[in-house]
Order: sequence, then C-alpha cells, then structure tokens
Amino acid sequence: MGIFDFFKKQPEHEEAEEVFYEEYEDEAEAEEAAADYEEAPGWEAISTEFARIYNNQKPVDHIEAIVKWRSGGPDPLDGVDVYDAGDVWHLVSYGLSELYEKVSQDTDYSGYGFEFTLRLKKGDYQPNDEFINIVTIFQDFARRTFETGEVYQPFEYIYTGQMLGFDSEQASALTGFITVPDPEAQVLETAHGLVEFVELVGVTDAELQQIMEGQLTVQALYAQLGSDVTDYERESLV
Repeated sequence: MGIFDFFKKQPEHEEAEEVFYEEYEDEAEAEEAAADYEEAPGWEAISTEFARIYNNQKPVDHIEAIVKWRSGGPDPLDGVDVYDAGDVWHLVSYGLSELYEKVSQDTDYSGYGFEFTLRLKKGDYQPNDEFINIVTIFQDFARRTFETGEVYQPFEYIYTGQMLGFDSEQASALTGFITVPDPEAQVLETAHGLVEFVELVGVTDAELQQIMEGQLTVQALYAQLGSDVTDYERESLV
C-alpha cells in the first residue's frame, strides 16, 4: 500500500500508524453504524448532497474506521463513501467537518471547513483494494490537519517525496496530488457552518517538480490535464 514518506505539509519523515477499517456491504449497514450517534446533521448534509448528485443512488461501498479519533483511535475520518459514477469511482470523506455536535468556536465553518473527494478511473485492479488504499491516503492527510490545524485548499500541490506510485501495487506513474474544487459537490451551508469539497487529483513526480520549480502553476496543470479524474494508467504530461 502506498504510504507516503513525507508530504508537502510534513517536511520530516514520520512513521505512519497502523490503521484498520471496516467495509460495509451496503448502505443500510453503514446507516446502522452511524445510528450509534443520536444526531449527525453534518453527516446527513454530506449524504444529502451526494444523493442529489447521484439521483438518490446509494453508495456502492462504505469504509468505516473501527476505532475513531473521537474514541482515542488513530483515524480522524469516521468513514468514506464510494459512489459508482460510470467510468469512475467517486469517493467522499466524513470527518474533517463536524458530523455530530458543534465543537469548534468558529461559527462560519464546520470543523476544518472541508471534506476530501477523489474520482478514480475504473481499471484492471481490485476495486476494494484501491478503496482501502485511497481511504488510507485520506486518513494520512486528515491526520496531518488534526495534528497541526493546517487545512487543504483548492489549487495546492501535495508532494509526497516518493517515486513509486501511490496505487496499492505502486505501479502507477502518479506519486502525488494537486487539489481542486470538486466540480459537482456544492459548498454546503450546514447546521455547523460551511463545508467545501476539496478534490485530490493524482499527478506525476515530473509534473510536481515543474510546479515546485515555478515552471507551472497548479491551475495551469489542471487545465492541461483537462480532467479531475485520477487515472493510474495516465502518462506524465511533462
């Protein structure tokens, strides 16, 4: 599994903690697990938005952290939903915003004010393996936010420092990410404040090097890609 050596926001190497996830076979099981909490207006707001996008289609998968951060576990995100979007899988996180009660003093934003999304092109791989892999990446990035307070915003880059692909087989040319606004998920005005959906888009080391050297901006690379889809088989543009 592609565990990063370090991130743009994390200059020194830190050993990744072992994480465990529970995968539910259908949305009913996920809803039953979420029902352990009396109210989850933040969770409901996200689910409602994705129900709008997918015409009330249920998620095809839900990966839940077994021991959550709020219970002393290592995983900041409570879970990740996966939607079947035709040629791609669309993943969305739950946990960087305030899913249950209002805790933060910031009345404008819910929690850190965002959730992660990612569109993964379908391919010749085991979907469940890649879902868990992407969830691990989401958790790694979210953990950094929980530990430092730094947030991820659209049109940033995330340099991982690794040369192997971040796919589960580490065979892809994609080694890091740029961030963009999710083009379909709207900014939500929830009971706890605003929530924006920040989408991760996989990019190559060569593309990241050009951004870091000032030869290319994130916006320019995104325009050249012409898509927000993370495609493990894509070759570098530079």
